[in-house]
Amino acid sequence: SQTTDYAMFMQMAAFHDYKGVSRLIHVGLTKGASPKELLRMLGSACLGNYHVKSYSETEYEIQRLSLIIGGPKLAHTLSKALDLPSICSTQDHTSAPKLQASVGFPSRTELQHNINAVLNCEAMLAVAQSSTKRGLSILIDEIAVEEIPAYDGLRDAIIGFAREDASKADFKHVNTNSLLVLADRVAKGDVRRAKEATIVALASYGKDKYGAKPILISGTCKTETEDQQVRWMNTMLDVLLDPVDGVRSLGQLFSIASDGDATRRKTLHHILMSTPLSQKDPLYELLGGLLLMNQNCGPSNITMDIDYNHKFKNLATSIRGSSGFLVLSAHITPLELKSRLSAVTCLKFTNLNALFDPKDHQNVPKAVGLLAAIGHLADSILPDLEDAERVISISDRPFVVLGKFTNWLTAPFKTVTLSLSEQLEHLLAAAHLLLVLYRENRTSFCPGQLYYDIQTFVKNAFWSVAKAYLLD
Repeated sequence: SQTTDYAMFMQMAAFHDYKGVSRLIHVGLTKGASPKELLRMLGSACLGNYHVKSYSETEYEIQRLSLIIGGPKLAHTLSKALDLPSICSTQDHTSAPKLQASVGFPSRTELQHNINAVLNCEAMLAVAQSSTKRGLSILIDEIAVEEIPAYDGLRDAIIGFAREDASKADFKHVNTNSLLVLADRVAKGDVRRAKEATIVALASYGKDKYGAKPILISGTCKTETEDQQVRWMNTMLDVLLDPVDGVRSLGQLFSIASDGDATRRKTLHHILMSTPLSQKDPLYELLGGLLLMNQNCGPSNITMDIDYNHKFKNLATSIRGSSGFLVLSAHITPLELKSRLSAVTCLKFTNLNALFDPKDHQNVPKAVGLLAAIGHLADSILPDLEDAERVISISDRPFVVLGKFTNWLTAPFKTVTLSLSEQLEHLLAAAHLLLVLYRENRTSFCPGQLYYDIQTFVKNAFWSVAKAYLLD
């Protein structure tokens, strides 16, 4: 009877660990299946002979996330273990832009293809159709890749080799002879596999849809010269700033950001510090009156930006150095700094040691924690900077100055209650104090590259706010 079939179905659903039972019921009822047919479908599914589809968007999202975080192996495992969509099915239901990795040296055609793909994706179309234009930033970094070349069937080309060697081989028009020639040059060391991939992404300023969208994927063996980087970056800017095919439908390109790589710093300095800001430019009315503000920029007033997280790590690493450093010509050692911090903070000895661990130089939370602790030390000595009657001993003075600097530098990025004006005031104070400290003791206070990078991201903050004001 139907009652018996329903009871058997409920018992089988309760005692068999089949993850897609709700989808199976939905599909069965949609088809008008009888209780007996539902029971047969569930039995086949439990035996692995029937795989019900009709996945929900949540299940597709889980697989997209597993592909991004864990890769194909994790996605395949979850598909089998939890009856989630297969990798092919997930990719078919994903509207991600189809990007092209560069074949050899980055070309204008590849960049244009990727930019068009990004501009036509759902998120970017919504931004382009908005009446409010946004500021845009280019983000550049490298990721590790497997040193395994691959064949791109759509373009009949081999990808996965370093762009530095693009002129030494033909990666297109693949045939037996070209592959043998390429293999010979790889064996001789003339052509190298890519160790990393340079990823260039486009991000927009805004409350939503601000995620970075890749526009360039290019293999590198990390031997690229400044001149080689200048070549492909100029090509990239030509495409991005094209009045017809560029990104002007989204808004205005504000900056190009990097992590502080030495060669890229030189490259971006060459491109983005090449032209003084015109006094006739509307930006000059907002920035021209700022004393000591660097007025140089690149095409379309684009400025250079540096990831502040990297600079917090670099500053903390400099402070942890065993030889110490100079602040207003006073020598501060990590041991002395740790001793003072233990007296005024509630940090346990083990936690304090962790903040000063020189081997953990990639840990951003620990770097920020160390800089915050130094700021707390300064506040304990001089709570109110305007307290003129408070006498500061000579031994305390360098710790107060250092702590005020670290406070002003980090507060805009971790204190959510600060207004935009207060954030800029903090950065301005940090930039001026950094200038004083660096002029007093030069590299005995901090490396020159660190000084350059901090001043660069402070400058970009002011320029970006001014550009956003004019864009709004």
